[in-house]
Amino acid sequence: MERDRIKWNRKYARMTSVKPVSSIVSEYWRHASVGRALDLACGTGHNSLFLAERGFEVDAVDISEVALRRLNHPGVHPYHGDLDNYRLERNIYSLVVNTLFLDRRLFQPIDDSLRKGGVLIFETFLLENDHISSPQFKLAHNELLDHFSHYKVLLYRELDGMASLVAKKK
Repeated sequence: MERDRIKWNRKYARMTSVKPVSSIVSEYWRHASVGRALDLACGTGHNSLFLAERGFEVDAVDISEVALRRLNHPGVHPYHGDLDNYRLERNIYSLVVNTLFLDRRLFQPIDDSLRKGGVLIFETFLLENDHISSPQFKLAHNELLDHFSHYKVLLYRELDGMASLVAKKK
């Protein structure tokens, strides 16, 4: 969606520094085998860069080409694309990271893209979180856990308006 691309390009054009790695990624990345990783809605790539520095080959996808231009690491492969239309390859990732972004239509493609034994790190807003106004971009309680219930759950918590899941595909 063009409006989304413009909005995010403006936001990232104003940013002067890259955010630190998400704490859930820094705490749980070791549960995945080093290999190919996917960082959905990666923004300026704070999680992508962290993972690449640990040996992953990271496909970093975002709608903002401004944000993606900041990614300069041989292990990070930036892809400019709207996740409304982005097609995930099947059975290729050992790790998928999805933080601070929600598109329920991607639940099944995320599942399909993970290899057996692959790890999903997912963290985003719950309905009561006031940081995001639209309920479309917020999870109901246990929604994430319910959808990925066929995984071996390593962590699930709902705390301070956020839902966090780390799970391994059986």
